[in-house]
Amino acid sequence: MADKKRVFSGVIYPDSTSYDYKAVMEEVKRRFKEWAFCVHDSDVDDEGKPKKLHIHWVGRGDPRTLAAVAKFLGLAEHDVEIGRNFNSLVQYLIHLNDPDKFQYSPDSVLTNIPDIGKYLRKLSEGQLVKDLA
Repeated sequence: MADKKRVFSGVIYPDSTSYDYKAVMEEVKRRFKEWAFCVHDSDVDDEGKPKKLHIHWVGRGDPRTLAAVAKFLGLAEHDVEIGRNFNSLVQYLIHLNDPDKFQYSPDSVLTNIPDIGKYLRKLSEGQLVKDLA
């Protein structure tokens, strides 16, 4: 029996011919208790050439198998990833911990997570202590 996980992520492309990216986004919103998206329109490859526009998504919810998530999203299993760390995945939406990549604004994240700001800022040591207290 396949392992069930709570956190999943992926990348979808608006110009895909194998799925409707808007339908995928609506299913992520409907099927996950917490979700977030960020449109990446300023990424570049190793040669400095612009990458194709894409949307990163992350969702956290009830335990499910990778196959079940891929099926309800209408994606191939290789287009969905099992997440290990929800916080890190949310931070990756804006490349928070990747200073060599384009830095997206936290305002560019579409989400239903009320306290998303706590994931999308670098914490000073003093703020970290306050947040943990």
